[in-house]
Amino acid sequence: MQPLDVSIFGPLTATYRRIINDVSEHVGTINKAQFTTFYAQAREKIFERLPVQDLAILQTNATLNVMLNAFCQEPNRRDADRLKHMVMKAHKEVHARNLVLEFENMLLWQQEDQSKRIVTKVKWKERTGDWMVLSKDKMITHKYAERELVTKKPAIAANRRKHRQKKCWQEEEEVVAPPPATADDGDEALLTSPPTPSPPPMQKFLDELNDGKPLSAITDGDDDPFGFFDTLPQPSPSCTQR
Repeated sequence: MQPLDVSIFGPLTATYRRIINDVSEHVGTINKAQFTTFYAQAREKIFERLPVQDLAILQTNATLNVMLNAFCQEPNRRDADRLKHMVMKAHKEVHARNLVLEFENMLLWQQEDQSKRIVTKVKWKERTGDWMVLSKDKMITHKYAERELVTKKPAIAANRRKHRQKKCWQEEEEVVAPPPATADDGDEALLTSPPTPSPPPMQKFLDELNDGKPLSAITDGDDDPFGFFDTLPQPSPSCTQR
């Protein structure tokens, strides 16, 4: 059910009468076909001069209730109340849905605003050649790429040489030993660590036996060639007597 704007009938009636007065000199009576034609002409002139305005959005249930009571055309009071109740229920549902959508829209705006602030803070610093990156939105021709490569080739070579020199300097610094420290008492003599004594020569068992003669140190009559038994404690006379 659309609300009826009765304010349009005044200008429409005046325009229709003006058209009738213009043709009344030549026409005695107006039939149904002529009325339809004249009415359409008047309606067209009025709508061209007064464009249709959008209806204001209903904000409260009270406003909706007043409009329903004003434009209700149901002769039966019970049917009118039932229709009014259905329309108000639909209005409440639409109003609640709009509130949810407005809240979601507000959250999306806040997220977008926060994302823009983060991007502004951590904005990538543009370097030479970044704008030449190929993408689906921006393409460059082969000739343009070759021309840019020829133009920037000296700078690229200089950067590479600089990088190699820096790397060589770092390697030389790692190889060179740090300078020796000076003494606390002002002596500029170099601090040298005391020589480490060499370990004593170890006498091997084979060296003791090797005197150039085969099996010369071992004899059948020598029971203790190495003096092992001499190092043992000797038993007392009481232990030897039986």
